[in-house]
Amino acid sequence: MIGGALVAAVVVYAILVEVIRARRGGFAGFATAAPIDTLRTVFIVLAIADLALIRFIRARILAPPARGGTAAGNTAPPLTQRLLNASVVSLSMCLAIAVYGLVLFLLGGRPVDFYSFAIVALLGLAVFFPRQSQWEEWARSDGHPRVKAHDLKLVTLAESPDLLPAVRRLTRAVWPPHMEYIHHDAVCDRHWPMLLREFAHLQPILCDRRGRVQAAGYTIPFVWDGGTRSLPSGVDGVLVRGVAGHARGRRPNTLSALLAAVDPAQQGRGLSRRVIEAMATLAARHGLGALVAPVRPTLKHR
Repeated sequence: MIGGALVAAVVVYAILVEVIRARRGGFAGFATAAPIDTLRTVFIVLAIADLALIRFIRARILAPPARGGTAAGNTAPPLTQRLLNASVVSLSMCLAIAVYGLVLFLLGGRPVDFYSFAIVALLGLAVFFPRQSQWEEWARSDGHPRVKAHDLKLVTLAESPDLLPAVRRLTRAVWPPHMEYIHHDAVCDRHWPMLLREFAHLQPILCDRRGRVQAAGYTIPFVWDGGTRSLPSGVDGVLVRGVAGHARGRRPNTLSALLAAVDPAQQGRGLSRRVIEAMATLAARHGLGALVAPVRPTLKHR
């Protein structure tokens, strides 16, 4: 409805231009002495700036509140209101381009000025017109911007220990307490903290360009002779073997994936594969010749 009304406004402007031309034969503008060429250049720059700023402003409007919440009296509007606000602002900025053309026509009397800017405005309205699929994507992600897998930077927990709280929040978001097996398994409960103390250099974290955690993984190194029969039995088995081998000072040669967590807002973007690739990168970096992943039956703790 909003987009249609703004398109209709451009049409009204065009009708106004034609009415003025028809009633004022040889219309040369209301301000022939005005510096039209200079104004035209200024309006062209403003039009380009409008189009360039729309994506930035829309992203700022849609930005969700901080994950930690907002201060009292500073609560962000609901996502539906932010979507509506972003659409109104984006389309209004496109309409402004047509207004620039209308002003040039009224001052200088050249229809081509108006129609040139009007065409650009209509193209902008078409590009930024709110689409249902786009709104649904933002609704699923609660307004968090979608990242591309190749834009993520790999760091380890050893390199950035300050990211541990964010990693834990991410893990809880993906594996809530009633599902996450480390909350229910005695072996995991006993050995999991070891991953953070002794094997922090093997815990991959994927961050976006602003340093925000988007995905992370947990791994443990262990000794393996390469035979399928000698593989540990699941997460419990590899945890026990890895911790025991470390306590005995044995040099590990294999890395086992234990858990991968991806921000729910970024799922479906190939980040799970990036976590596995990050684990393989860390394995190679530390001379571990293989990467394996145990399989754990659903709700084994029951």
